[in-house]
Amino acid sequence: MPPDLLTEIKEALIFGKYDTVEKKVNEALKKKVPPMKILNEALIEGMKEVGRKWIDGEVFLADVMMSAEAMRKGMNLIEPLISKPGKERKIKGKVLIATIYTDIHDIGKKIVAALLQAEGYEVIDLGVDVPPSKIIEEALKNKVDLIGVSCLLTTSILYIKDLIDFLSTRKLRNKFIVAVGGAALTKDKSEEIGADLYAETAEEAIKEINEKIKEFKARGKEGND
Repeated sequence: MPPDLLTEIKEALIFGKYDTVEKKVNEALKKKVPPMKILNEALIEGMKEVGRKWIDGEVFLADVMMSAEAMRKGMNLIEPLISKPGKERKIKGKVLIATIYTDIHDIGKKIVAALLQAEGYEVIDLGVDVPPSKIIEEALKNKVDLIGVSCLLTTSILYIKDLIDFLSTRKLRNKFIVAVGGAALTKDKSEEIGADLYAETAEEAIKEINEKIKEFKARGKEGND
C-alpha cells in the first residue's frame, strides 16, 4: 500500500475536499487497503489535525464544517466494512448529541460529533431544536452511555434543566452521563442545572467524555438514583 494514498486522503480531509476524500477512500478500498488503516491513519489523523488548527486559530468554522463533512463521507464508506463479523471496530461507547429545544445553532455540536466519531464512538445526532422528551426517548431506545446537549441561547438553558429533572423524576438519572456545552453555558451554570460535565472547547469535550465514559463503564449502569 503506497503511503501517499493515505496522505492524500488525510490532506483532502484537512482542506475539506469531501468529494476527493470519497473518491480516494473508494480507491484505497479497491486496492484492498484495510478499512481500519484508512480510518486510523487518514481520517482520524486528519480530523485531529483540523481540531488542532481550530484551537490554534488557523482555520475558520466554515473550514471545520467542510472537514467534518469529508469525515462523514469517508466514514459512510468504511463503517459498513468495519462492522462486519470478524472485523468489528472497537466502539468506545454510544453518544447521543443534540441542540436543545428552541435553539437552532449546531456548528459546535457538529464539530464535537465529528471528533467523537473519529475517537471511536458511535454517535447519534438528533439535530437542532430537540425537546427533552425526544432526547430521553432516543437515549433509551438506543441505549446510549452519554447525552450531549448544546445550547447557545441563554433562554434555552431552562430546557436542559428540564431534561435533567425529567431524568431524575423518571428514575433514569444514573443511566446516562449528561454533558453540556455552548456559548450560553459556563462551568458554574452547568453544575447549577445538574450536568455531569461541561466543556468550553471541542478538544476539551473529547477529553472529558473519554474520562467520564471510562468511569461510567467501569461502575456499570444503574437503574435508579
